[in-house]
Amino acid sequence: MNWLHVKAALLAVGLAVTAVSPAAAGVPTDQLRGAVDRVLKTLEDPGLKGEGKVNDRRVAVRKIAIDLGVSIKFGKLHELKKRSKDGAVIEGAYYAIGEVDYQTAPEWNTEPAPAGTAEAGYILYIKPGYHGTEGAGIMAYATANAAFPHETTADQFFSESQFESYRTLGFEIMDGILKEAAENTETIRNAGKGDLSTGRVCDLVRALDPALIESAEDQLKPGASTPSQVIRSLDGEALAILRGVFDPAQAKPGRA
Repeated sequence: MNWLHVKAALLAVGLAVTAVSPAAAGVPTDQLRGAVDRVLKTLEDPGLKGEGKVNDRRVAVRKIAIDLGVSIKFGKLHELKKRSKDGAVIEGAYYAIGEVDYQTAPEWNTEPAPAGTAEAGYILYIKPGYHGTEGAGIMAYATANAAFPHETTADQFFSESQFESYRTLGFEIMDGILKEAAENTETIRNAGKGDLSTGRVCDLVRALDPALIESAEDQLKPGASTPSQVIRSLDGEALAILRGVFDPAQAKPGRA
């Protein structure tokens, strides 16, 4: 198996997609592209992948933003966890969402100001990992190869089982992310938080924004609908006030 096949396998599990808002179309974005490229290279820097390097990654990304005048913020990078050394199942993520603030780009701070609006863009950074919850074939290969899924590529000839394990891991990761994004778009639409479509890549990336999906889920939470439910939802202080309104004689300080 040659190096091209190896690169194809690695591509399946190491993917970064930049989602650009349609509202920013037509505006020069050379510096933004440069900033995104530098951020992705920083996240892939071997020297910043070790345990306890989360803050170092954040500092590096912030320096890029200062240098290029473009604000790029990543959330939950700490959830991109390495596989456990003892084989235990871990709770982690395969991706992180970065927000590109186009309004801070130098192109938008010129005289005269560019026409249109500069809505935020999003970067979907996908990182392969082994959590111990993957399919049986992947788990079998991982059990026999402690460095998986970050084995060295110095040996450019993958075995069939090695190639298939990386390919399957990449498929499972992307399949799970896209399913999550599709479910999120429906939740966001139902909550009236945006008219997102599963047929648009930018919308799928947008639907993975933790703040947006959390806001949509809060919007859809059922509220108290009957008097008894309303009363049960009150805390002790609120109940004491309510008793005082209906029966002042029974309202005593500290009574709940």
